[in-house]
Amino acid sequence: MLRKLFFIRFCAIAVASTAVLVLYGWATHNLELMTVVPGFITMKANTAVAFLLASLALFLRRYRNVSTAAAILAGTFGLLTLVEYLGMPLHLDELLFRDPYSTVFPGRMAHITAINFVLLALSQIALSRKRPMFRVAQSCAALVALSSGFAILGYLYGVPLLYGSLHYTAMALHTGACFLLLSMGVLVASSEGGFLSTIRTGTVSSVVPEIFLPAGILIPSLIGLLVMRGPFSDLDPKLAPALIVVLNIVLFVLLGVRTSVILHRMEEARENAERLSNIDPLTQLANRRAFDATMKFEIVRARRLKLPLSVIVLDVDRFKQINDQHGHAQGDAVLKSLAAMWKNEIREIDLLARFGGEEFVLVAPGTPADGGFAVAEKLRKLASRCDAHPGITVSCGMATFPADGESSEEMFSVADAALYRAKAAGRNCTERGRAVTAI
Repeated sequence: MLRKLFFIRFCAIAVASTAVLVLYGWATHNLELMTVVPGFITMKANTAVAFLLASLALFLRRYRNVSTAAAILAGTFGLLTLVEYLGMPLHLDELLFRDPYSTVFPGRMAHITAINFVLLALSQIALSRKRPMFRVAQSCAALVALSSGFAILGYLYGVPLLYGSLHYTAMALHTGACFLLLSMGVLVASSEGGFLSTIRTGTVSSVVPEIFLPAGILIPSLIGLLVMRGPFSDLDPKLAPALIVVLNIVLFVLLGVRTSVILHRMEEARENAERLSNIDPLTQLANRRAFDATMKFEIVRARRLKLPLSVIVLDVDRFKQINDQHGHAQGDAVLKSLAAMWKNEIREIDLLARFGGEEFVLVAPGTPADGGFAVAEKLRKLASRCDAHPGITVSCGMATFPADGESSEEMFSVADAALYRAKAAGRNCTERGRAVTAI
């Protein structure tokens, strides 16, 4: 949050400082302050005033009324200039200073500059509302960034058509830079919603724009600068465009491969996290979450295919005494030993899970009541050979679909009730569900 605020204020202060220097240049007739680079186009005085207002609107964006008023005033400069281009003289061009440096429309900002001020005002007004219109703000700011980016590239590549035209005045280099800073400030300020909200999620969907946006803007621009300003264009006029195309192809292939690697790693991390979220850390069996999901799936499968399904609940008898007399480490060792033994005795299609504490559950697809009872008895008898605590006993309760229930909740409830009957019957035994009497 602090970095975001710092960037927004940096953009506003940098633009305001540039505008002040330009106005000082006009007041002192210092052409270098007006153009930044000797021989380049001057930033007009009314453009500098509009930049002061726009930067004020961005800097004070938390004060909605002040920000909106400043943005409207900045946009008005652009709108009135466009009216003048349509042939209606408003005498706005040299209102502050006389312009002896321009032969075409003295003192008048470029038409694209005027359009940008209108778009920038719309974006800042949309952002200053009680319910910000993030998409409007971001769309307008993106158009401003695009046009100013073209202007800057036009200066870097020596292509005047990108920052001006044959019939109107052109955009100055530092005018394009100021528009770029303000548009970036607005985009960062509006990143809580709209199109840019996906970049801040930290999810897989945010990885692609995080990689492609900065690299896709900066690297092709640098490639074009190196090729266009290098010796390649002198060798063959067609060589420079061909090199730009080839280098950009290589760039995007590398970015695509890099993105694929990152997405693959994130997918692996997500799958690993999901797997760990379904595993009990002590016994390395499935946990209750995995059991619930498996039961729901197997119920649907059994209903569709008309297959039986058994669920067995196993509870270690007098487990509290083990913890009290021998310590919790011994109790943990008992649970781990039982889990290892039982896991080796079940089928691959069965799911053995630790339900909680000393209670385990087994989901046995395709297993009828008699088969489920046999499995429960096998696991119960196997418990007495537990390495961590020989002679331990286990009580079991079981239920079978569809006789004992047609939902996962109902089946577990019946199996759990059967377990309590086994406990009441003296422990170390297996009780069936409500449909069949115990054997």
